[in-house]
Amino acid sequence: MWSSGVISGDGKFTFSDASNIEDTWEVTERASELARSTGKILNIIYKNGDMFKGTSDKIVGEGLITYKDGTFDRGNWTLLTPDQSYLGEVNPEDIPHGNGTVIYTSGARYQGQWNNGTISGDGTYYHNSGEIKGTWTPIEEGVWSGVLVEEKASGMGTLIAKNGSKWTGTMTAGEKEAGELWDVTGKKQPG
Repeated sequence: MWSSGVISGDGKFTFSDASNIEDTWEVTERASELARSTGKILNIIYKNGDMFKGTSDKIVGEGLITYKDGTFDRGNWTLLTPDQSYLGEVNPEDIPHGNGTVIYTSGARYQGQWNNGTISGDGTYYHNSGEIKGTWTPIEEGVWSGVLVEEKASGMGTLIAKNGSKWTGTMTAGEKEAGELWDVTGKKQPG
């Protein structure tokens, strides 16, 4: 059922493999997801096609996320921030360290290496505008996959900003020269 241009009420969601979920649906306060809650099971279907099934009203606790490419992650998710849930290795202080996955409320995710709570090392960032594989380094604006000269982003690379936007282009001594910007939803921005 649709109401005011959004899915709301009783209906059936059918996946590309012909499986489906039939129930009462509501759009949550985060416009990036469609959620259904029955008893102690929650299903979140992101606009990008990924689906989380768990036992809480957030991506926290025991749960399974199936990505649109058919791969999945299952385990005990923890909430890093109100917008980020994490599954993976941690240090003795329970801070992400080693290999892990973070899911953002926008539907974006990062799978790869962490260093004391920060994305750092080899990994893949699945932005809503596309997939970026690389070696990621934390910088002031976010995380950078590209060349560093004297600890500053220089040359061609990709920046995932702290707000979730993606910028790809050329930097010189940490300053953007020429490039393209996509917002957190994957929409290319003018300019």
